[in-house]
Amino acid sequence: MATKPILHLLTAILAGLPHVAAIKDLATGGFSSSCWDVSLGPSHDSHGKFSGELRAECKLSHDSKSKYGTCSKLWLGNCYANIDGKIVPEPMYRLQSEHPSFVDSCKHCTLSGIFLTCSCNVGGYFGKEKKYGETTVNLDDLIHNDGGYLGCYDKRGDERGCTSRRKGKNVAAEEAGDHSSSKSDHTPTTKATTTKPDHTGKPDHTGKPDHAGKPDHGGKKSTSFITSTVSKTYTTTAKSTSTTYKHGY
Repeated sequence: MATKPILHLLTAILAGLPHVAAIKDLATGGFSSSCWDVSLGPSHDSHGKFSGELRAECKLSHDSKSKYGTCSKLWLGNCYANIDGKIVPEPMYRLQSEHPSFVDSCKHCTLSGIFLTCSCNVGGYFGKEKKYGETTVNLDDLIHNDGGYLGCYDKRGDERGCTSRRKGKNVAAEEAGDHSSSKSDHTPTTKATTTKPDHTGKPDHTGKPDHAGKPDHGGKKSTSFITSTVSKTYTTTAKSTSTTYKHGY
């Protein structure tokens, strides 16, 4: 009879292993390698109480080559607790922790890169003495990129109250560089070319023109060749006429 409860226990343990493995995989952190424009949400009131919101824009995956991301918000109260004055990773939403969210016992939180620094009650949420001390946690150790959304454990952020498909600072700078480079690549380069006028170049044949003599001192061409030709023709004609006359007698 005792065997049956044991089998049920083993079955429950084995059934829970995939879920535990999934949580472990999701809790690997490393969001900073694929997310940008990381910031904290505004305070809830004038006393500067930390809202607990972490905002960022993330690519769909670490391997994504897209230059655009999805803006999401994650409530860090689901991820961390204040234990003895220290911000410690704790899956608060699963109701498996005896410690309330760190947001209820920490204040004056600031973000420097991936490091969250707060002033927290040194005795934790249940500390009777309201004494605060500064503590810092590296968000990159727990927060991960869950398909373009910030996440911790198996809790995922959402886009509510966050501008959809913003462009991060790094992406905007990269696109500006690409646009400048592209514009430079396609700008036509004008070469300085000198085109000779049609009638100012040297003629193809540089020899002397036919029947043209050298110019005289007055700038006019010599007509001696033409005069000589006319005289010769006249002489030949006269000679032929004289010969014909003699044969007539």
